[in-house]
Amino acid sequence: MAGEMHLIGWRGAVAFLVLGSAVAACGSPDEAPGACQPPPATEIEAPSHITMTLDPYPVTAGATATLRVSDAELPTGAIIGLAVVWQCWDGSRWIDTYQLVRAIDPFVAQAIRVEPGVATTIAALGVPLPSTARILIPDVAPGIYRIWDQVGDTPGHLIVGVAKG
Repeated sequence: MAGEMHLIGWRGAVAFLVLGSAVAACGSPDEAPGACQPPPATEIEAPSHITMTLDPYPVTAGATATLRVSDAELPTGAIIGLAVVWQCWDGSRWIDTYQLVRAIDPFVAQAIRVEPGVATTIAALGVPLPSTARILIPDVAPGIYRIWDQVGDTPGHLIVGVAKG
């Protein structure tokens, strides 16, 4: 992974997330030139172990969308974390580029850039499944990206098309 994710209590995260979004807003919203490439068909068609949907689809960079995560074929009482990972294809693998915080009270939808070697701290909040929450789509170039999430030891992903705004 490009960065580390640490968990803290939700009260400390509120201040951190507000500060984190202010710091992230100071940097360039675009991906590094040449960093993101179209993924191969095998990656686009790869099965996911978690059922996720996004509305609208395709999405627009900088807009919000509704992310739904199903509990289908997962253990009863399954939970997910407060954030999902936004990834792009670098030509050989998926790389983490943002942490997307779900808009679940008291948190607001945020896209926090993942910087290599910098820890990203997100609240340790368990979200019961099924889950529906707004997320902020990062300000990225049109293309194909991936949202990655995990339920316990079960990883899952959703291929995301970003259209011109």
